[in-house]
Amino acid sequence: MSNQQSSMNLIPPGQLGLWLAQRSEIWQMKFLSDRDLGSFAHRRGLRVSFGFDDVQRLWQLGLLRADLVASTRKLRLAGLIEVGLDDRGRHLYADERRPRRRRKGWGESAHNLKPIHPGVELLFHPFRYYVLYHIDRVLRLGIQPMQMLLSVDGYRKLLDMIVSHFQRWSGDPQFLELVSKWNETTALCVATEPCAYERVFGVLRTSLGVGFDEQRKRIRNHFEELSEIYRRIGIKVIEDLRQDLCIGAESLDSNKDVHTILRLTTGQYREKLKGRLGGCMQLLTMAEALRLAAEEIFGERLREEDELGFGWTPPSMKKDLYGSPRILDGGRKAVNEYLRRFGLDYGVRIRWYVEGHTEYGALDSIVGRYTAIQLVNLKGNVIEKKGKGVAFRDSLRNDLKAGIYSFVSIDKGTDEYVRALRRSAEDDEICGLVYLNEPDIEFANFTLSELEEIIWKIALENGADKPARASLRSAINGVKSGDELVARARKSIPELQHLSKAFLGARG
Repeated sequence: MSNQQSSMNLIPPGQLGLWLAQRSEIWQMKFLSDRDLGSFAHRRGLRVSFGFDDVQRLWQLGLLRADLVASTRKLRLAGLIEVGLDDRGRHLYADERRPRRRRKGWGESAHNLKPIHPGVELLFHPFRYYVLYHIDRVLRLGIQPMQMLLSVDGYRKLLDMIVSHFQRWSGDPQFLELVSKWNETTALCVATEPCAYERVFGVLRTSLGVGFDEQRKRIRNHFEELSEIYRRIGIKVIEDLRQDLCIGAESLDSNKDVHTILRLTTGQYREKLKGRLGGCMQLLTMAEALRLAAEEIFGERLREEDELGFGWTPPSMKKDLYGSPRILDGGRKAVNEYLRRFGLDYGVRIRWYVEGHTEYGALDSIVGRYTAIQLVNLKGNVIEKKGKGVAFRDSLRNDLKAGIYSFVSIDKGTDEYVRALRRSAEDDEICGLVYLNEPDIEFANFTLSELEEIIWKIALENGADKPARASLRSAINGVKSGDELVARARKSIPELQHLSKAFLGARG
């Protein structure tokens, strides 16, 4: 953003304060006192210790604007615009102050400031953290601690150089342009917060006696007014502001993947995060609020916050990796694909369809411990209740919608399932791999003598006499399918009455 753009008011002077005075109940985040804002910033990783007096002094200097000022008496301070009275009869002011240039620099500017009148209350939205972040950044010494051990004189010289540079830089008009830009950006985000909060956090707050529908109506009316301001500002400037916010967030904490994972959490968990990561979440929330509002107003899809900041993200990368150009707004399928990169998705990835108890038992003994693979027996009750072919196709369609890979291994002779597969493929309703077994799985993997050996071991374990082996061999001679094999074995030896294809598959 150019200096000329940054010196402009993004919101008409006094407008934010007027909205806060007239419709404070629609704001979702709690406004903070100067003491609370200092604690808020300190808990979120700012190296400069912002306490009660520090925030108050920054406000007195005009470097930090309040979102609303309440006073028991009239205030005559340039840049404070009266916007009404509160329910306690206090005067309410919008803060539009712009500090004057100090040609010699801002060093020692807070020296000898007197405390403000006790009847004056300063109210700050948590988004004002963004201004404190920048002030913390420019006041930071930037000297490596080891320098003290290497050379005390060198440390003094570096300190003198830093102080001298700060005095020259802060005495330049650009310094006040930046201060104005930080405060103006924050004001626009504060004005947008009610319109984006529910979408971001999945929570809506309302005051006593005001229902959720009424609260949403009030927020919508506010959004209609805010939309005119967005149109005047233009999408290019909005994107520049978002880029600055995302750079700030990444400067606080560079772990972009961690940021995205935390932003996928439900509720207000990320609002409560501490340290520099917590501060990072504040700035990303501001950028997201601007994006959500701008997308609706301008009818354009903007890049998500993880695509801004430092570096460059190819436009098609998310679509190629996750099946959607968006993660936060891409639906559960895109979220699952993203989380799978980190082993954090515990849902089904592959649904393996088999036909019969032998196949199911054999595979369950191998892959049953993997939660990502779900085995489905096509001869189970769930499938057969609705009709084999119809239920099978429904299940394949659901897999496709959920992003689950369908793996089908059935006998070639099962005509109804094969017809259902063929129709699903013709209608592009399946994503997966199909194996048609001929012969069936038992005889495709074992010889008859091997199957006889397996069955005989089961018979012995159940108390069969050794002479019964001859009866078993005679009974199963010439069989060509697993079903026939089990049926003849059970008929030939009483101890095999509970033999099933599932048990045979597991033992095999």
